[in-house]
Parts: sequence; structure tokens; C-alpha cells
Amino acid sequence: MRGVGRSDLNKAWDEGFEANAKGQLTALKERIEKLKTLMADMKSGEQLSFTHKSGQGVAVDVAGAPKGMIEGDDFAKALFSIWLGPSPPNAGLKAGLLGGPCG
Repeated sequence: MRGVGRSDLNKAWDEGFEANAKGQLTALKERIEKLKTLMADMKSGEQLSFTHKSGQGVAVDVAGAPKGMIEGDDFAKALFSIWLGPSPPNAGLKAGLLGGPCG
């Protein structure tokens, strides 16, 4: 799509967790900060990848390179709620992820 800087990514994480996991923010704070330390400036065509490993947490890959694991199934649920929860960045993205039209 387009390049995006680390600071913009981290701002988006803060906004996404705030919008979709408000009640859990205190419990997730340290792990959200850990996620943000794993971020890097992303060039056009590079991808972030998140793999939920049940009982462990979320494996994070940045631009094809493994960066770390964020512990906890509760973190995984909160992370994926950013796109699939009540307040995704846009409705078309959520619909597309759920197999519908991206609008």
C-alpha cells in the first residue's frame, strides 16, 4: 500500500486498543508497550504479521522477520479486536476480513 513510520504505527496501536479494549488497558499496558518496541518503519510492500498461538500469545513478524512473542490469549483477543471489534479503523476492512466485500 504505502510506507508508514514507526511512530504512526504506534499511534495507531494506542488508538486501536483504546477504541476496542478499553476495559483491559490496565492489564495489557506492558504488553502493548512491548508490541510497540517491536515496530519499525515500514516501506511500501512490507507486511506486519500476527500469529495467535493458543496458550502462548501472539507471534509478531515485521517485514518478514520474526520479532517476538507477546504473551497471553487475552492480548491476542484484544489485538484482533482492533480489526474485528466494535470500532475497526474502517467498516470495509472488517467486512473484508470476515469474507465480505471490502466496500
